[in-house]
Amino acid sequence: MKRPLRFGIALALGLSLTAAILPFELVLKEKDHEKIGDSLVEYYDAIKEKKGITEARNEVRDVLDKFSAKLSKKAKKDVDVLSLTEDMTAAFMKAASVPSRAAVGKITDFSVDTPLGKMDFSLHAPKKYKASKGSVPLIITIPEEGKDLSDHLNENWMLGDVRDGAVIAALKMPRNVDLWAKSSRDPMGGLEVIMFSLGNILKEYAIDPNRIYISGRGDGVEAAAYVASIFPYTFAGLIGRSGDLSGTGPKNFGNVHCYFAGGGGNVTDFQDKAKDLGYETVTVEPAGDLKAIWTWIEAHPRIANPSKIDFELKSPMAARAYWLSAAGFDPEEEPAISAEINRETNAIAITASNVSEVTLYFNDALVDLDREVKVICNGVEQKEKFSRSLATALTQFYNSNDAGRVYTAFQVYDIPELEDK
Repeated sequence: MKRPLRFGIALALGLSLTAAILPFELVLKEKDHEKIGDSLVEYYDAIKEKKGITEARNEVRDVLDKFSAKLSKKAKKDVDVLSLTEDMTAAFMKAASVPSRAAVGKITDFSVDTPLGKMDFSLHAPKKYKASKGSVPLIITIPEEGKDLSDHLNENWMLGDVRDGAVIAALKMPRNVDLWAKSSRDPMGGLEVIMFSLGNILKEYAIDPNRIYISGRGDGVEAAAYVASIFPYTFAGLIGRSGDLSGTGPKNFGNVHCYFAGGGGNVTDFQDKAKDLGYETVTVEPAGDLKAIWTWIEAHPRIANPSKIDFELKSPMAARAYWLSAAGFDPEEEPAISAEINRETNAIAITASNVSEVTLYFNDALVDLDREVKVICNGVEQKEKFSRSLATALTQFYNSNDAGRVYTAFQVYDIPELEDK
């Protein structure tokens, strides 16, 4: 049954593995995830139809309460299913249904209307793809200037495991190359083309939210890097092929792995600067072929819950990074945030400049919500105990449709000015 969910505007526009919060083991069984997922689908259907919303939400609550009671009895202590981040992710993934039929096994051209005009892309899905079999990786690829989309796919991506294992989409970028790495409404800029295309593909295909990659060739390398730097939480990795960077730096790539096959001096400089920042996320292999790229993709899923975030807010749209969002900043003033979680002490330390406010989103993969959470903003400490909220989790997923980042609590914090030392 078709049950497409609403995609939030943020997604439609939009450290090494050792720095990731380690995933918890699944506690529930797949059939349990399916039961929770079914109740979630009914809830989001009720929202879509604007009918029976309260009853549907109560049904979700009842289903979760039954599992909580069952687990509590077995563990002989209180267990809240909302604390099981990995299980909730699995349940929300069951809820993110897509059409059962889709174009597969051949390159298909798409032309889609957007609020900013028509958008074109060409897509290939594996011949054996079926939504019912589970989600697959997605590779968004930006060809070099003037390249036919089908030719780009055939010449660069239609081989072996990549062709058979991932959905691959080549995007038609603006005529003016200067707009590829920019946001623009008239005409549509490269950022809008990429993120609107992504939103459309996610509605039609079962895509693993933790395995979305963005790639560029030629001038497309800089465009891909720019968008990944604006929305780092969306992408598992950046792939550059036979092209150089021209302006994007590595600061926002602490949790986004990068693979460059070929490239000029700026790519090497990007890698060196990343290492200077302490990042081990950039791989440069001048002779890297498609087989090497696929091996790299398989080894680098998205870090959905990183313990450390370093983020430059380069655009009004670049207000979010994983479990943190910012407000009250002017990109011209070079605002920046560094935030780190110590789950052992249940503390979050934030250092921010030229930012007046942040919102932190919590789940039990990040902090233990059964304990008091300490948040230190530019040296000012606050302690608070949070309650897990089903309403928060439901709203977060509704706005993002990203099952890989499920949050059950949030709080807004003022950021005092940094004291001069």
